[in-house]
Amino acid sequence: MYFNEFLPAYEKLKQTISNINDINMQAVVRKNLLTKQHSSNIVTLIAIIGTICIILAFGYFWYFPFYISNSLSYLSDNMKNVLKNVGIEHEIKTNDELHIMLQSLTLLESKYLENKKVKN
Repeated sequence: MYFNEFLPAYEKLKQTISNINDINMQAVVRKNLLTKQHSSNIVTLIAIIGTICIILAFGYFWYFPFYISNSLSYLSDNMKNVLKNVGIEHEIKTNDELHIMLQSLTLLESKYLENKKVKN
């Protein structure tokens, strides 16, 4: 007897809960589709950024040795000019820039020490 009074309310509540569940499932499906779409866009974007970074890295690794060698060549030429300006005549027969700079510094140091001894 009491159950018959609650049966229409129960059916209405059951239908409402079922409708809410269907709406939630539709929202979950819609969000999953959007998430898949966004994830594919993000993967594509990361691939593009990665490719650009790799291209920049190869460009850097190609350019950097030339930059260093040109700088060392410039420094060794300036060291030769400093030796000539100071009046040290010495023929350096190597093309190794670091060896030229080391010899030039050694010659300048020996010249400095000679001048220091003469003054004392």
